[in-house]
Amino acid sequence: MWHFARDGKTVGPLEKYEMVDRAARGEFGPDDLVWHPDFGTEWRRARTVGGLFPATAAVTVPDLPVVGGTGGLTPNRDITRRAREVLGGRWGLAVGFTLLFQMLMVAIAMVASLFNLFLPMSSVVVQLAVAAPLSVGALAFYLTLSRGGPASLGQMFSGFRSWWPAVGANLMMMVLIIGWILAVLLPFGIAAVVLKITNNLKPDTWLTLALMGAAGFVYATTIIVLSFRYAMTFFAIADDPACGPVEAIRRSIRLMRGSKWKLFRFYWRFFGWSLLCVLTCGIGFLWLAPYAAVSMAAFYDDLKRPEM
Repeated sequence: MWHFARDGKTVGPLEKYEMVDRAARGEFGPDDLVWHPDFGTEWRRARTVGGLFPATAAVTVPDLPVVGGTGGLTPNRDITRRAREVLGGRWGLAVGFTLLFQMLMVAIAMVASLFNLFLPMSSVVVQLAVAAPLSVGALAFYLTLSRGGPASLGQMFSGFRSWWPAVGANLMMMVLIIGWILAVLLPFGIAAVVLKITNNLKPDTWLTLALMGAAGFVYATTIIVLSFRYAMTFFAIADDPACGPVEAIRRSIRLMRGSKWKLFRFYWRFFGWSLLCVLTCGIGFLWLAPYAAVSMAAFYDDLKRPEM
């Protein structure tokens, strides 16, 4: 028996012929989600299921499998264990993809440095124009892998289909982060000016050091909090290529609300592994990097609430 979901409502159970008839009447479209017991817990885009729409019968490469979440209630240990289970038997693909991706990122950095020799600041433009879409494509790969879907090396370049959302979101995050940093450090700048004036332009050394220490602490805390706040932005774009830069940032903020401490503890789970990888002269990172990336993709999926 079949079901379809549209506008937050689920319709079913239905026979296959009823699904075809309702699709023909426009009750659900190719981008809506459908479910059949053969799919397990996975809901799929209708256009990826042959026989529902005449134009979709020849589709061979499905979109990212669609999964629901618990709103961040799954323990981190269960998320990482799930990632290890998913990677079982697919380590070669994950390691090969990660190695290729890192090599491309290094090549992009080198090319950007060459551009910078002739045109100052051009390296930033190159990084934004190429690195951001590649990162989105990499996350699409890890999302597909974490969901048990047909992940492939070609997904690395799928982010260029969402070039503007990726680049635009990156630019917006840079502006927002700079704005927040200026806002939180402004009181310390004012305090420094007042301190100089009240001490006849001869600031007290201990007060200056204390002020600098406090400013450094606030700066570091702000960077960490903001990095967690926007951590799911590129995941949102990889998950939904039609998502614009503003909406992607909003989704990240919404998903991370109340989950920043959980993400901090999630990152901490890989700290010990990172130290061990250092002892292997970095070779261990070939396995740790995809493991952490697939785990992060599963973390993102779990943050989504059932109604999302």
